[in-house]
Parts: sequence; structure tokens; C-alpha cells
Amino acid sequence: PVVLNGLASYDPEGGSLQYRWSQVRGSKISLLDPYSGKARFLAPFVNKESLFRFKVRVTDGLVADTKRGFIDILVTP
Repeated sequence: PVVLNGLASYDPEGGSLQYRWSQVRGSKISLLDPYSGKARFLAPFVNKESLFRFKVRVTDGLVADTKRGFIDILVTP
């Protein structure tokens, strides 16, 4: 299991946050809880090192601007 953690994000005004995780690189995998601060997935079996990239968009739901972050996960055989 792999956990993608975006809970270090914060709203300077102290409001609650909304999250949206999505995959932007690598063979398609299913994300569990993509609308939470911690999305999860099961690392696939691979024959060679494989890179998976994920994006998280965090917003307070009030302002049109969002902050984005990326995380790379390297899965090895």
C-alpha cells in the first residue's frame, strides 16, 4: 500500500480544505479516497522500475486560485 499525504496543506484564514488527487504519469492505477487529504493505492507489480506521478489540488472552496503539488513514486520489482 502507498499513501499520498497532502495534510500539511493549510488555509491562512483557517478554513477547511478540499483535496483532489489525480494521476498524471505511469500506467493507470485506481486511487482510493482521491478527494481526501490522504489518497491511497496498491503499488502494482512491475518488471522494471516504474515512475508514477500524482497531482493534488488543494482549495478552500471559496477562492478561485488553487495550490497544486506533485509527488513522484518509484515502484521497483
